[in-house]
Amino acid sequence: MASDRRGETQTAYQVLVASAVALLASDKGDLWDSGKVASAATAQVEYAGHALASRSECWWKVRIWDRDGNTSAWSQPASWNMGLLHAADWRTQWISDAILADPANRPMTPIHCYRSELCPTDGHHGGDDHDSSSPPARNESVIGAFGVHFP
Repeated sequence: MASDRRGETQTAYQVLVASAVALLASDKGDLWDSGKVASAATAQVEYAGHALASRSECWWKVRIWDRDGNTSAWSQPASWNMGLLHAADWRTQWISDAILADPANRPMTPIHCYRSELCPTDGHHGGDDHDSSSPPARNESVIGAFGVHFP
């Protein structure tokens, strides 16, 4: 909260969470509308909306009320993405070197680099629900490293 007034304080907030940024532009929170909450809390406000699924993209914005009951403008939209919540949600395979898959063949050095194309030349871009004749609108990479650690 920015103010030139001495002793200014937040007295309430409202959070909107939507499945699309366009809904926020219309001040609609299809996932959660906290309504006006009498609170000075400015961080660590727990989400209390509809249950979210793995891979959900969530857009949010907030506004506040000052000590005189004046409402601020809405914040700029921001977003977060849900991770994978259940083992069954993992729908892909590890990109790995077939030789290094055998622990006996792994190098003793802590870092081994492996490179692979994310979109193979055969036109298949992964996922059963995607039209493989066109590139995906969005790619996600989860990067893990075996044996990378520092004493």
